[in-house]
Amino acid sequence: MFISPTVVGDAVIAGSCAGTAYALDRKTGKPIWSYDTSADGSAAQFHGEPLLLSGRVVVPTDADPKGHIYAFDSASGDPLWKLAFNQGVAATPLLIDGRIVAVSAEGEVVAVDPAKGEVAWHQTPAGALKPQPYMPSPAYAGKRIFFADNTNRLFALNAATGETIWRETLAARTTTALVVSVPMLGDSSAHAWLAIHERLHHRPHELLCFRIYRRGSGLYMHARRVRKVVDKCGGPPIV
Repeated sequence: MFISPTVVGDAVIAGSCAGTAYALDRKTGKPIWSYDTSADGSAAQFHGEPLLLSGRVVVPTDADPKGHIYAFDSASGDPLWKLAFNQGVAATPLLIDGRIVAVSAEGEVVAVDPAKGEVAWHQTPAGALKPQPYMPSPAYAGKRIFFADNTNRLFALNAATGETIWRETLAARTTTALVVSVPMLGDSSAHAWLAIHERLHHRPHELLCFRIYRRGSGLYMHARRVRKVVDKCGGPPIV
């Protein structure tokens, strides 16, 4: 089990490495419902955290050759919809302006209607990626989605359309979820700090921080490297 158990009313929902999602009575531990993902192909694994939305649980899965994002009725476990991806989705999805935004193992970024599972937009800002065991979870602030691919690139996407606003090449692959500290881009004096942890053998305890700010009609970014935990990026602390 890789995801954290999630409490929904009287149930605890968890996903197993064997490919089954469970809802257990939180007082007795007895099963309420379960769903076996092998009904849809290869048994999937649960690495991304679920979202709780109006009586439904939305959870991503990853598997070879395909995994799915599922929406289950939280009370009955009935699947309400499912959306397939090559290799699936191992990162935790976001809820942005009423849409689910997810990043697939191959670098697809999609916005999905949580009620019907219909795709509102679909982008591949990093191009086709070779799937890796781990894809960092994205972050959101100021109408922008921040997304790191599984090589060494970082992107800012327009949350309404998925179009790329900027991209940056890093020294190494990003290995943790992204973190954004606000305020975010409200006026010429506002700024945000975006922190990532690079897997660098000679810098194992450092963060690479990006200060993102607006000046006039332009959007700018400044990078700074800091000591993890001991230091902070600037502005509000983020570690």
